[in-house]
Amino acid sequence: ITNSEQSISICGKIRKKLGLDPEDYTRFHDKHEMKKRLSARSDLLSPNYRLFDSAAYQQHGTAYLQHLIDDIHLPLFIKPTDNAGSRHLAKITTLSEFSFWADQQDDDTLFEVDEFIDGTMYHCDAFIQHHRILFSFVSQNSRPCYDFTIGQMKGTIVLPETHPDAITIAKKCNDILQTLGTPKSGVTHMEVIKTASNAIYFIEVAHRAPGCLIPKMYERHAGININTEHLLLQIDPEHLTNPDRQGFAAWSCYPKKPGTVTQIKSSPTPQKSQYEFNWLVEPGDTIQDYSQFGRDFTGTLLMWHDQFDALYREFIEANQHDLCLID
Repeated sequence: ITNSEQSISICGKIRKKLGLDPEDYTRFHDKHEMKKRLSARSDLLSPNYRLFDSAAYQQHGTAYLQHLIDDIHLPLFIKPTDNAGSRHLAKITTLSEFSFWADQQDDDTLFEVDEFIDGTMYHCDAFIQHHRILFSFVSQNSRPCYDFTIGQMKGTIVLPETHPDAITIAKKCNDILQTLGTPKSGVTHMEVIKTASNAIYFIEVAHRAPGCLIPKMYERHAGININTEHLLLQIDPEHLTNPDRQGFAAWSCYPKKPGTVTQIKSSPTPQKSQYEFNWLVEPGDTIQDYSQFGRDFTGTLLMWHDQFDALYREFIEANQHDLCLID
């Protein structure tokens, strides 16, 4: 049992070896395997993609890259097939950008080249027992995770269980897990994107609790510790877990950008919601690069309010203003 992305693969292999599961967890850490399984159902959408063939690039150069562009179409979105936390992502808009990216890569990491899906990102966190989803939390992102690595704030807000997006995405999550093979127990963390035409595209899923401030958000929202529940649901087959939904919560984190921290503003944008900050930098600190992964931030903001609509307005507003000023 693990809550670490890096350990999912080996835990799955051990569970299969010991006869605890009929198969390992490849479908929960290998994005290529996820998409292959979902391709069996036409109603479950995922981005069109190809695996990047470094040998083909070495042999054919830009002709190979142009072939991928012709096949998938610009813009492209590139990410490792077996990594998490927004690491090593790239958005490609021209052939020259693609060539520059390809020249920086080695053969140790397998990448997938996806079509770029433009829309609103959500995550659905499902609590599972006896291969059945007990309940889910659906949350909306302020912006896609990739934007955080290029200097923009990110965060999520948990939706009311009666919200139309929550109902639709929870149902889609259930369909996707059944197609992949719902795990015996524990928590899954799934990301999807809804386009302007209301099409829902599967992005990825992991058999673990989510990171950043999502666990704190759920504790505020429903009095439930998702990290603990992920373990207890697997340790005790009869463990009872029930959310006590009281009000709503959201969180945001502030990105790193190259430069010197000049000021940290103490006045938050939300005026009616309750909030708390946690800063990891102070004025005078030097930052060398943009955030390299999802938890590589200057600070965080947790917000909560009894009314969803009031919190939602202030959550969106808060994600427009970086209170950590970097020169």
